[in-house]
Amino acid sequence: MGLIALNCKWVAPKGEARGPVALVQIAVANGECFLIRRNILSIVREQLNEGVLQNEDIIKVGVAIKADVDALKEDFGMEVKSWFDLRFLAAMLRPYQNSLGLAALAEMFLNVGCCHIYFACFKKHISSQLPKKSKPKYVSTDLPWNNDVLTEEDLIYAANEIISVNIALQAAHEGTNKSVDELAATAKDLCMPHLERDFPTKPTKVNSLFRKLGKA
Repeated sequence: MGLIALNCKWVAPKGEARGPVALVQIAVANGECFLIRRNILSIVREQLNEGVLQNEDIIKVGVAIKADVDALKEDFGMEVKSWFDLRFLAAMLRPYQNSLGLAALAEMFLNVGCCHIYFACFKKHISSQLPKKSKPKYVSTDLPWNNDVLTEEDLIYAANEIISVNIALQAAHEGTNKSVDELAATAKDLCMPHLERDFPTKPTKVNSLFRKLGKA
């Protein structure tokens, strides 16, 4: 496996930073995405924790991933090791990039306004291309992740969002002609210097980091 994308979903009650983790999204380099709901997570917790999350040979990537790592620790006692914030890739490879959200990084590295991905959920495989204009618009109180049943649109949105691993692979590509396994190995090498490091949020620190890494 080597490299996976990791993200969590929760609904933030009014006046609170977040609610309990309701959905865990995991994507692997071959395009498969796994959406694990809270009730299932409690069943597969030990297997997922020991086999994937605590496995230091598997790098978990995402944007602002530390929030997800902290949430899994607080809610389930799951220790995530070898995690990497993809914004460091922008600092290293695109030092003049201003916007650092997931959509901006996808546009920058993948050059797409919509992403064609494949996901598996409850043994059902769906392939979908989701244009930006059809992306569901949710406000914090309307997020569906605690609903008893998620609609197909919810599932597509959740799967389409977890494209971080593709961004990491594309960043590793940089004009070369490599297999997926070779790209994953190169991406891991790029991630290694910044494993388990939180990305700075203050503008002055971000600018300083970009200048430093952009010259490396």
